[in-house]
Amino acid sequence: MLRVIAVLAVAVSSPAAAAQSVAFRCPGGATLVAQFDAANPQAPATVRPPAGPELTLAAQPSGDGFLYGDGRHALRGRGEQVTWTAPGAAPITCTAAR
Repeated sequence: MLRVIAVLAVAVSSPAAAAQSVAFRCPGGATLVAQFDAANPQAPATVRPPAGPELTLAAQPSGDGFLYGDGRHALRGRGEQVTWTAPGAAPITCTAAR
């Protein structure tokens, strides 16, 4: 879960803010935005995927990096890259926008 801090460093809006948003660039010019609670890595993340509604995903155990999911959707990441998985679609890999 500490990898979340590395990702958040890319787009920190305020050092004092606990909830911080990170925009990720995805294939085809799409954008995925995730909001994490940097002060509490076990807190859920809010995700605005490239397609579909905004979702709140629970933190899940991860051997390396971070993982948020709800059994159907998943946001998995490490460093500046995330992979978004949604039902009926191929997983997509996105990179933190600078």
